[in-house]
Amino acid sequence: MSDEPGKILIIEDEEIYADVYSARLVPLGYQIETATDTSTASQKLESFRPDIIILDLRLQRQDSEEGLAFLTEIAGYNPAIKVIIVTVEGTIENAMRAHKLGAYDFIEKKTQGYNELPFRVNQAYEKLQLERRIADLQQSEIDRIKGYRYGTDKIIIGDSESMHRLFEDVDRVASTDATVLVQGESGTGKELIAQAIHHHSSRAKQPFVTVACGQTDNALLGSELFGYERGAFTGATGRKGGKFESANHGTIFLDEIAELDAESQVKFLRVLQERKFERLGGKQTIEVDVRVIAATNKNLEQAVQESTFREDLYYRLNVFPLHVPPLRERKSDIPLLATHFLSQKLHLTDGKQIRGFQEAAMTFLTSYAWPGNVRELENRIEQAVVLVTGDWVSAADLRIDAAGKFETENKGLTELVNEYERILIVDALEGAVDQKAAADHLGIPESTLRRKMDKYSIERSQSRKIRQKLQ
Repeated sequence: MSDEPGKILIIEDEEIYADVYSARLVPLGYQIETATDTSTASQKLESFRPDIIILDLRLQRQDSEEGLAFLTEIAGYNPAIKVIIVTVEGTIENAMRAHKLGAYDFIEKKTQGYNELPFRVNQAYEKLQLERRIADLQQSEIDRIKGYRYGTDKIIIGDSESMHRLFEDVDRVASTDATVLVQGESGTGKELIAQAIHHHSSRAKQPFVTVACGQTDNALLGSELFGYERGAFTGATGRKGGKFESANHGTIFLDEIAELDAESQVKFLRVLQERKFERLGGKQTIEVDVRVIAATNKNLEQAVQESTFREDLYYRLNVFPLHVPPLRERKSDIPLLATHFLSQKLHLTDGKQIRGFQEAAMTFLTSYAWPGNVRELENRIEQAVVLVTGDWVSAADLRIDAAGKFETENKGLTELVNEYERILIVDALEGAVDQKAAADHLGIPESTLRRKMDKYSIERSQSRKIRQKLQ
């Protein structure tokens, strides 16, 4: 623990139990305060600022609803506080509800639970300190890393010549109301560019609304963009505003714009020209003041030539084009990105200290083509953080084979499916109170779960982790 003692607030209406908890925790060096009801506890959230709260769900011998409601208040005040729930035997269901509301751990209100309390509290406080160290590291990383900053703590990482040119163009266009077309391959960060333009514009305090055109059925896209009136179609039981109305005075970001069908392109063209539209099934013309930023990973000029995208719409969108370069064209940025992602994923290490990348690992990262671009790099770093066993990320942690490729490129479907199934099972076990709960989460019988645990050599102790530490 740090030099400053941790602060624990015990919320327990029965003095004998509060005394038992205090007697076990004071010798460990913690500062202790108590409250017998949620009203007093609310005041002490402000005055005492606890690191850990021990909460009896059944205050004043009532049902658990008051305690559960107070959990929501704690999360709203400071979600970092570790809450350890005290339950009576037979209330596991309430403990599960408490966990979903943000509780860190639970103990039963009996001798064994009291004896385990010091261990559980120390564990919670150590995790809290680790989270604070990681947050400090991440903030220092944000402060020193090179890139384009927007918002309070957001950054688009890049120090290459091509990214500097892009950042300069973002600055130029942000101060205008010009329509912007952001082009680039999947995974390059086109939405981040759109967000940066919005945050540096005069509309920064107004809504930024995203529409994923490629993930919305074209038959429904009209109602999604423009809204609808009651009775416009089966199931339209009331009026609903669309995305353009939600973005009024702000910015609307249309991702995967090339996926619009011909009918949607016509409707969208009118909005771009006039900033007017009618809701589906409505007659009233609605005017909006909205900036439009569109993005695509397709070649729109080619789409125009192939008659799959309207030429007039293309020219309306292409007022100020921006190109986000693929990662293979800015390899000097890879060490910056890899180091940043490493610091962001440290919470997955469960306390492991990772100092950086071995030379061979970084050499591979900078020489690989990255067809999935920045998104693929981030996913690989996250996988390596989970696999790493030493102080440095090695080529083995990146799962690079002798041919200089990621191992999964050469694996068959069965092997990949097995790997994914094992990950799902481990995640379910670590997020459930017992094997039965994990099996229910996975939608399989408990006997099937046990068989698969044996198949993948998953230790049964894995399923008991939640009783030591609810993450």
